[in-house]
Amino acid sequence: MNDRTQNPQELIVKFEKQLQRFSMMNPEEAQAWYAELNEDLDLLFSHWSISRFSINPDAYMGLVLECHSAKYGSVVIKLYPPFLQERYYKESYVFRTLQNYCQCTLLDEFPGKYAMLLEKVTPGTYISYPRDAGAIEGLFRQMKKYRQPISILDNLEPAILGVLEQAEWEYPLSKKYGYHPELISYLLETAKAVYNEHFSEEEVYLLHGDVYFKNALLDTNGVRIIDPFGYRDSYIFEYMPFFTYELLLHSEPQNYQRDFLQLKTFFSGFTDTSKFYAAAFVFLVRQLIPSIHEGNDHFQRADRYLSLIRSLYLNEHDILEWKVKIV
Repeated sequence: MNDRTQNPQELIVKFEKQLQRFSMMNPEEAQAWYAELNEDLDLLFSHWSISRFSINPDAYMGLVLECHSAKYGSVVIKLYPPFLQERYYKESYVFRTLQNYCQCTLLDEFPGKYAMLLEKVTPGTYISYPRDAGAIEGLFRQMKKYRQPISILDNLEPAILGVLEQAEWEYPLSKKYGYHPELISYLLETAKAVYNEHFSEEEVYLLHGDVYFKNALLDTNGVRIIDPFGYRDSYIFEYMPFFTYELLLHSEPQNYQRDFLQLKTFFSGFTDTSKFYAAAFVFLVRQLIPSIHEGNDHFQRADRYLSLIRSLYLNEHDILEWKVKIV
């Protein structure tokens, strides 16, 4: 770990990847935030008695510091720029509401700086499928046991949207990039039709919304989850980040069909998978849309999403019609 007295400018340099991403999202507000970042960090370090820290270079949204606190011990500080404050409010709400959901503990907050102090999960090894299949099943069973329908919740955070509501909210920004515009429009409209047919009448729950291998960490007592996204939707979508990311990141195009069926078989051991084909399509379209405008990877992530969607749902000539009817 670094001593707290490290040169603040050196600290900012180490956040370079995240800061570049923020500049792409909102250049003017990002610059204003950078100008105050050293002062903000010093305030947070003092408030939480931080003596040592290290930077998590893989954090995607927000800045993440792994720290030692004289008051709390091993902790994580996560903070968002003001123009991403909705992400902070959603994440905070899910942490506070789903306290029995195998999540890491939210120790404290500093809302004025959109910052959270979180328990550090130790040893914090990423779960891996199929190596940790038993622990993964146990995690999802525990989550389902303590799930919360929004009908019983007071003061639901207004920034928390449904899966396709989030996609529609992000769609105008993605359209500006001109990435396969007709196909993306078609996929979004079809996803809405599929959703209305299969999920519009189902009970709505508060979802963590981003449980997959990088957000599910092994500790001494099992699995703890971090970094909630926050949705309000049918509970089937709580399984979709893990399910679709395993295909997207741990499979290859020639194996998508086979691995889809193998994963579906695994999930059928502890939940109803009869609508997984439809749910996976809806969620993949939802994830495809922000992949167009987030990051600076020349559409590599969007290309991979589109390859997976084409393999599972579109015919080989890219004619816009179903390869297999969703049932």
